[in-house]
Amino acid sequence: MTAFAEVTPYLQSMGHELVGALPLRQAIAERYCLRGLPTNPTRSW
Repeated sequence: MTAFAEVTPYLQSMGHELVGALPLRQAIAERYCLRGLPTNPTRSW
């Protein structure tokens, strides 16, 4: 899947994700976990 196809749903509404898009948070959390830093993508601050 291309980046354009993945980002298109986020471009359909006004506004933005205050804590970032969930798929991006999940990818970042997965990478941190692989490096030994337990990370939860759904945790809000």
